[in-house]
Amino acid sequence: MPIRTKEALRELVRKTVQAVPVTDVFTGLYPEAFGSLMRWGIDELLTSRPLLEETYIFHPGPPLEDLLAMPKPEAAELVWQTLFIDRTPLSPGCREVVAVLHALGGDGRHKELTAWREYFRTLPAPDYLDLVFGRAGVTTVCMLSDPLQGIEGEVWNRLYGLDPRFNPVLSVDLLLCDWKTACARLREKDYGVEEKLSAASLDAVRSYLRYSTVRLDPLYLAASLPDGFSPGRASDADRLLREAVLPVAAEAGIPLGIRLGASGLRRRGMAPAPQEREAGPAAGFSALLELCRQHPGQKFIALASGAELTPPELAAARRMPNLHLAGCAAAGTPDRSAAGRLQGGLDVLGLSMTPLYSEAGAVDLLLPAWEQGRSLIGSALSERYLALADAGWSITAEDVERDAAELLGGAFWRFLGRPNPATGL
Repeated sequence: MPIRTKEALRELVRKTVQAVPVTDVFTGLYPEAFGSLMRWGIDELLTSRPLLEETYIFHPGPPLEDLLAMPKPEAAELVWQTLFIDRTPLSPGCREVVAVLHALGGDGRHKELTAWREYFRTLPAPDYLDLVFGRAGVTTVCMLSDPLQGIEGEVWNRLYGLDPRFNPVLSVDLLLCDWKTACARLREKDYGVEEKLSAASLDAVRSYLRYSTVRLDPLYLAASLPDGFSPGRASDADRLLREAVLPVAAEAGIPLGIRLGASGLRRRGMAPAPQEREAGPAAGFSALLELCRQHPGQKFIALASGAELTPPELAAARRMPNLHLAGCAAAGTPDRSAAGRLQGGLDVLGLSMTPLYSEAGAVDLLLPAWEQGRSLIGSALSERYLALADAGWSITAEDVERDAAELLGGAFWRFLGRPNPATGL
């Protein structure tokens, strides 16, 4: 049934986008089975690296490393006092914390850290996961995981059954960006590898990747390309990519996701520093396009980290049927510039992209990321629909629901060739 008025159309879009279930295609989240790797609660929110660095501006005496090494409760108290009590919490990182507390029913007039700590102490981790996923409207998250990291590897070795809301993504960052360390970790697992790459070493890496794809059943592999990487240029990273990572991805029938404009050795799951985002995705984008050309039968995902892609870059992505673009509008909680990036993506790619992912490292951050993300997508769709209505094209409630579902995860699952767990389609 067509919508009669512009006000009714805007309201329909708002309500529909709020109701559509979300797939968050890139996060650093872990379920309860991973113990301390599951980050949640007020102390975890307050001790993110960006907030600790912001706090250090006002306490420059000891080295920053001392602040970063403080016990979490003490560091959280210092951050709270410095940035939320002594000053107004104006920075993006502070606003995310405020948004989480507001989403949980907090009153901005009450600023006692002890009360929030008590609130989180009364909630078991499984209940808190249910609460956040429910309020954020998120049904599925992709969790970046690396069995070569000590604690993660230990958990995967003993894990039998995973919370179905968490879908593993196998990280190969260590292999491509720090082969020396990866080599040592593989030896600890009894894989016969050497620092000087040999045929035997590459065979062992393929064995590790095959085992890991069976053990984790990842939706895709994820990698950051080392600085200066170029396909075909002689390097350990290029050999590992061409002779181990891509062959195993092809065997498993899963895509390779490339993180654009982000260091592979940056702490995983944490939002990039502002200067990293401003650097843009040019670092790695041309290499990714070349990989798409060289391997037309292999699927790739461009994890754009919210950095701005130019219209020619978007057009180049559109010409690659084996490439899916994700995060081109925003990673993390969208900022003001995200609206322009989303409109640019819609201009060139239409509904074939996944414009947002949270890159959340703490469960709580799903709340502000998707509150703002839904608002951003709703505004963009309303603007497009109103223009279509002015041109004489009628919009129905079914149209709105279908389009919102594509942008909030449907296009991603379609590219994977798998049914969306939220809809079964």
